[in-house]
Amino acid sequence: MVARLRARYSQGGMNVAVATVSLTKGDRLAQDPAELLAEPIPWRSPDLTPTTLATLLAARFGERISADEAERVLRDLGAVVNRSDDTLYATAPAGARIALGAKPRWSILGTIEPAGGRLVRLEVRYLSGN
Repeated sequence: MVARLRARYSQGGMNVAVATVSLTKGDRLAQDPAELLAEPIPWRSPDLTPTTLATLLAARFGERISADEAERVLRDLGAVVNRSDDTLYATAPAGARIALGAKPRWSILGTIEPAGGRLVRLEVRYLSGN
């Protein structure tokens, strides 16, 4: 499972960086998952990128995690989580990079498989701006 940086762009006054990772079978993490689970996620670290965060979350979620379990994991990690039938949405504070005075945050969007209730796709965005 390798997270890919899909886009880096600016929306109006907001800077956005996006990474997407697939949680389906066949994709494997480049690193050893045990090493990735050893440390807590450094939400506010200015060195944390969307790609790194997507990889850390994918390591915690595994290939076929249920949406209920993913929601619990995100809450345990300190994220604020909302959920609908087909989408899991979480936010967490992020470390400031460039924009002073802005309130940077992580936006985590998960796609839930309708038939099995499993999380199949994860998108991580770094948002900062006014």
